[in-house]
Order: sequence, then structure tokens, then C-alpha cells
Amino acid sequence: MKSYWTIVLIALLVLAAALRLWDFGSPWTDDPRGWGGSFYGNIARNYLEFGYAETKAAPVRSVNPPDAGHFEYYLDHPPMTGWLVSLSFRVFGYCEWAARLVSVLCSMGGLILLFLIFRRFWKPKVVLIAMALAAVAPMAVFYGSFVDVQGPIPFFFILLAFFLYLRFDEKRMWGRWLLVLAAFFLATLSDWPAYYLVPVILVHHFFSRREEGRKWRVLLLPAVALAVIALFVLYVNWVQYGEASFDINQMVGWFMHRAVSTAHEGSGESYNVFGWLGKIIQNLRLMFTLPVLVLAATGALFYFVKIIARERDRGDGVLAALLAIGLMHIVIFQQGAYVHPFWGYYLYPAIALLVALCIVRFGEALLTRVSAVRAIFYLAITLAACAASTLQDVNLQRTQSSADYARLGGTLKDYVSPRTLILAEEKLPDFWNYRFAFYIANQMEYAKPCAPNLQVSDSHKEGVVFLMNMENPGDPVMSNFKTAVQEYAVKHDSNRMRVAAAFAVDVAGMWPALGEAGVAPPHDIKVDYSGWRINVSWQHDESQKVKRFNIYARFDAQIFYTDASDYFTFSGNGEAAMRYDLRAPVTIIVTAVDEDGRETGFAEEARISP
Repeated sequence: MKSYWTIVLIALLVLAAALRLWDFGSPWTDDPRGWGGSFYGNIARNYLEFGYAETKAAPVRSVNPPDAGHFEYYLDHPPMTGWLVSLSFRVFGYCEWAARLVSVLCSMGGLILLFLIFRRFWKPKVVLIAMALAAVAPMAVFYGSFVDVQGPIPFFFILLAFFLYLRFDEKRMWGRWLLVLAAFFLATLSDWPAYYLVPVILVHHFFSRREEGRKWRVLLLPAVALAVIALFVLYVNWVQYGEASFDINQMVGWFMHRAVSTAHEGSGESYNVFGWLGKIIQNLRLMFTLPVLVLAATGALFYFVKIIARERDRGDGVLAALLAIGLMHIVIFQQGAYVHPFWGYYLYPAIALLVALCIVRFGEALLTRVSAVRAIFYLAITLAACAASTLQDVNLQRTQSSADYARLGGTLKDYVSPRTLILAEEKLPDFWNYRFAFYIANQMEYAKPCAPNLQVSDSHKEGVVFLMNMENPGDPVMSNFKTAVQEYAVKHDSNRMRVAAAFAVDVAGMWPALGEAGVAPPHDIKVDYSGWRINVSWQHDESQKVKRFNIYARFDAQIFYTDASDYFTFSGNGEAAMRYDLRAPVTIIVTAVDEDGRETGFAEEARISP
């Protein structure tokens, strides 16, 4: 590649890095992707606080648990993301940018690997246009600093393994093949999309070579994949149940939920094929922009016409492989792609290539000037259009609406005694709470939400703070929280806060007070599950004195009950129902609230299985 192309490439990488460093150190509460960073940041913190041996090197999602008995594991994914973030925390300390650094480095490393792959099979003008798109496409930029098991971290290892395979395909030496297997193993530790490499590499190898050129050693790849899956099953059962076994029910449940369920998480509402397709197109249009998708579709048409006409070249198989990796993740895990737009991240290399091939083909048909001028023209219009759309989309997705929550966490950390248990009543999604908890995790234990049946352990003898009325960040109680806490601390000459009207309740006498409602708890609670509906019924002898009923739910892997009242439709005769895709046993309790707003405690439990 000529020197001026090298300068352009370096400029593209600098631009890509600058875009991915957007709001690099901002609080998780300012970032719509912050739930991932705070969640895995908390997991990484637990690795460092307790050690890899005590956590069994498994992701512990509990916020500042007092001991191993309070560990709640998150075993839906392999553990590489938490490991890498913990290493960054060990070097740079607990901060947002240290967690984002891992993703940004993987994102930039992925771009470099893409360049090394592209330049082996395509002309410089195609390579630079594709790199321009990969550098500034909204999907690649916005999620280039996203801390999660989906996105730049696993994709770096996938691209590394694929690049090493292409080197092996050129010169088939055992040393190069062992490097492929090593990179593939690292990819499997990152997340499930790594396994797409197995069919992709096998198909590419056996269809791109004549029989005499095939190497049967590539069949070691599926053997390694099966061995890693078996080891992961043993590992998950050992961590979860203390006994290594090949019981795959839990993993099959995860797979089936993401692959075949048609229920949107949270609401439980179902979608059909057309609804799914519309949502996927909408996500891709937002994160790649409509002009880019149109050019990519046109490039795909050119590609298929060329294949049908048998005008193939060496790059066709590589393009097909990259396209297959991105499409498989969306098609196989339909529910996950519907719920999470970033599951389309793995498509950005193929889309960038298709657009570049389309632009070059049109340019060669319309322009006759010197190739260097022509390529610079293609590059300029592509880069300008995509950079503008990238900045627009990134700005649209930013938010400052919840900055008060970061200050709230810092205030609690300053004014509340260590080893205090923080409980939140607010009905916000679980991922939000990790954003808040990140700022108090190394001092206090946090759980969301509280439940009447919760018992405060001896490890919480320093106290419990009960947070309420937190839905509105603009609430004057929230905005003046620090002042209010200081005033209460001075007034009571203690770090323990007595009852405060809107936001906090002290632990002293708190739990007995929950059971002092003017009505008795409901009884004869019954739960059944049929037709994708959870039906709950109960009896109450003084229903005329009850202001409302609340329903709490707890899955086996959870320590605390979750307030599920908003998801149920209540009937006037002691019944409630909700539409839900039940995948694991759940325990239900129903409480009563009297006219003064006091809630009954220690309610009767009812258990239901799928």
C-alpha cells in the first residue's frame, strides 16, 4: 500500500479512536449503555475484593456481598469480560474509563484485524472505503466502548481467530493451526458467537479448496468446541450447585429463551414474525443509517449475481464468512436480537465491505479519472456522510437525565456507616440499580427492591437505608439529597438516619414496623401457570380495610423478592394475572396495604413451576 494510503488509514484509526472515546469517563448514569459497564464493573470488583479462587472465577453479580454465602452468580455467559475488566481495575482503579478502556482497545484491535483481513483480498480503494465505514458507522462507534459480553470484546477474539485461520489457509502448517485453536479457545471464553466460527471455517475450507488441498486437521475445531462446551457445563454446575455434572437443563433453558421465545422481557408481550422483522430493520436503520443499508443491499445484489455467473475471486468466501457470522447471531437468537439492538454489532464488517464494493463498482462505471483521485472521492463522500450520521446518532442516544443518581451514591458513601445495607423500593429495571450501586459498592451492600419477608442479617448491624420516591431525577428531594442527609446526620448526631418523609428510613425498628399494618396479611394464596399466564388468587378477611394489594416474586437464584405489582392486572375479588414467559420456578407472596400506607410483613408464600 502506497505511503499516502497509509496516512489516510492512520487518520481513519485516529478518528475511530476519538469517536469511541466519546464521554470516556462519564458516570454510568449518564450513559444509556451504562447498565453494561456498571453490571460488569461490579462483577470485576467482586473478583478483586474476594479473589478469583473464592469466587470460583465465576461472575458474582451481588453488590458488595459480606461473604461467599451472599454470592449470586451470573452464569448465562462465559466469564472473559469480567476477567478483563478486573485486570483493568487492578491497574487503574475502580472507575468508568478503566472499564470502557477494555472495550475501546478491543474495538480498535478489531479494526486493525479487519484491515489485515481486507488487504489480503481487495484493492486499496475498497479497503480504505470499507475501513472508513467500519471506523465511523454508528453501530461500531456507539457500541465500541460498550462494556458487555456482546460487542467489541468477543468480536476481537473472533476476528483474531478468523485472521489466524486465513493465514493458515495460505500456508498450512501445524504451528499456524495451533494458533487458530488457541485464539478460538479465547473467543469461546468471551461469548457464544465464537462458536459460529466452527461452521464458517469448515465451509470455507472444504468449499474453497480442491480435494487434494484439504487438510482434515480442521476437524479438530468442532472437537475443541464440543470439549469447551462440556467443560463449561461442568463448570456452571460446579459453581451453581457445588457438584460438577453434565446436566444441561439450565443451558438449554437459556438457549431456548433467546432462540425461540417470542416474549419481550419485562412486559412479557409477544411479537410475531413481521413484528420481529420490523424491529430488526428499525435497529439496523438507526445504527447503520438508511443510505448505508441501501448501498449494502445493492452490493449484496452485485455479489450474488457475480457468484451465479461464476465470476468468483478469493475474497468472495471471506465476505460470505463475515456476513454469515453477523446474520447467524440475529437469526439463531431471535429473541435476543429483538430485545437488544447491539446484537447486530457483528454485521458491521460485512456491511462495510458490501458498501465499499458497491461504491467502487458504481465509481468505475461513472468515472474515468486517475484511480487515486477516484478512490479519494469515494472515500470523502462515504466518510462525510457516515461521520455526520454517527455524530448525530451518538448525540441522540446521550442522556443527562439521571446524573443525580451518581451524586446520590456518592452522598450515601460519605454519610452512611460502612456495612450498611441499601434497599430501594422504586420500580425501576434491575440494570438501572447496578448503575447506582456502582458508586456505593465497595462500602455498602445494595439490593433491589426490598420485600416484607426479607430478614436483615447480623452482617448488616451497622444499619439499613431504605430508599423511596426515586423515580424522578428532578424531584426536589433528589436534587437536595446531600443537604437533607447532612441535616439529619447533624440533628441526630449519628450516621443512622431516622424516618425521613420521602427518601430514607433507618434500620432500627424498621422491619417490625413493616408488619404493623392495620390489617392482617392475605392467606390461602394460590398460583398457577397456564397459557402463558401467571394467575394468583388469595383470601382476605377484611378486604374493605385494604387500600391495595402488592405482589412480590422471587426466582431461585435471587436473594430478594422483586416488586411485580405493576405487571399484574388485579381483579376486585382477590385475583391477579399477568402474561409471562415462565422459564424457572418462582415464589410469590401477596401483601396488603392499609389506608395509612402501612404494609403487612411476613406474608404467606406460594411456589409455581413452569
